[in-house]
Amino acid sequence: MRGWWRRAALASVERLERPGPWWRAAMALPSALYGGASRLRIAARARDAVVLPVPVVSVGALSVGGSGKTPAARLVAELLRARGIVAGVVGNGRAPDEERLLRAWLGEGAIVGAGRVREEAGRAAIAAGARVLVLDDGYQYTRLRRALDIVCVDARDPLEGGRVLPAGRLREPAAGLARAHLLWTAIDAEAGTGDAGAGGAGAGAGDPAAGDPAAGNAGAGADDPGAGDPGAGNAGAGADDPGAGDPGATAGTGDERAAAAGATAAEAVAARVAAAARGAGWRGGAADVVVALAEPVRPAALAAGAPVLVCTGVARPERVAAAARAAGLDVRGLHALPDHADLDAAEELALRARARAAGAALLVTEKDAARLRLGALARGGGAHVLLQEVRLVHGEARLQQALDAVAALARGGRP
Repeated sequence: MRGWWRRAALASVERLERPGPWWRAAMALPSALYGGASRLRIAARARDAVVLPVPVVSVGALSVGGSGKTPAARLVAELLRARGIVAGVVGNGRAPDEERLLRAWLGEGAIVGAGRVREEAGRAAIAAGARVLVLDDGYQYTRLRRALDIVCVDARDPLEGGRVLPAGRLREPAAGLARAHLLWTAIDAEAGTGDAGAGGAGAGAGDPAAGDPAAGNAGAGADDPGAGDPGAGNAGAGADDPGAGDPGATAGTGDERAAAAGATAAEAVAARVAAAARGAGWRGGAADVVVALAEPVRPAALAAGAPVLVCTGVARPERVAAAARAAGLDVRGLHALPDHADLDAAEELALRARARAAGAALLVTEKDAARLRLGALARGGGAHVLLQEVRLVHGEARLQQALDAVAALARGGRP
């Protein structure tokens, strides 16, 4: 159940990207045992949860790998800073590249810490001046009582097929979503105007699958030790939500029409995610789903159509290659490293030779560039960095409302 076991289990899933019935049958008992143990451990931690003197916001996931937790934690910290609240971001100590990336994103003076024992790392952040703690990848760490739980899910498959490790990617059974106040999902431009919109066509106010935006998380207090005002209800979300858009808005300029189409697609994504989550026991609605649009930015030194070899160590490397194509680059190959992994010297030489043979430039992500050898490669001009601009296209008002409540707690209420 420790980190090494989870990594081994995930590796087995990645080797069988589309596991057949025989694999699922063989893994049924181990998955049931793992899921049961996860439920017991999470519940036991919650019963003895530590209450720190500042509010805690958790940004986590139900599954392992590639759900956008760190960018979401960054945005939460930035939104709190805009309210005059110093946020300390605390990681789990297993991803130093993400800690370096957060420091770079949040700038000088940022309070970023990490540790397997989060309450100790949290107290250090509080001593450094943090008035709110943001847990990066903290959903299962119920040892700390929190004011707000944000769970990042995959827009294409919010419940990851419902399969727990080692048969699938879930860290705990999907019913664990019942503890969440808000869901966060990221879409790319292609998904936001194509697959996601088509898949959710017809989902909206008249679709029962969209959930009841007025229902929110009502009742998510008595049974949830981390529940509180920041996650309660959906008051104010809906008509005033700048991400809600108007499905009927087709007039105007091309940019306005594109924005309206994007908003409609985001609403469809939110409805579909909410419907799936409610099927697993979540008590929120479509208005409680924050949808972020991630738009890749072609490096300035590369012309449109430039050939590139993508080298990346992320959980879902094929999505980096897709983002590079969306940015107008010609992807000649993909060199996938394990998540959080760096190159060794021999691998770097082989990769450089492969790029030369393909007549392509090396392309890495910001997360890759936060690692030692890949970062040195990027800084030395041997690789280009693919950036992504993230903006909220649905659920922003609901998120802002929740963070207003967290900020109020930080200014004098009880966490």
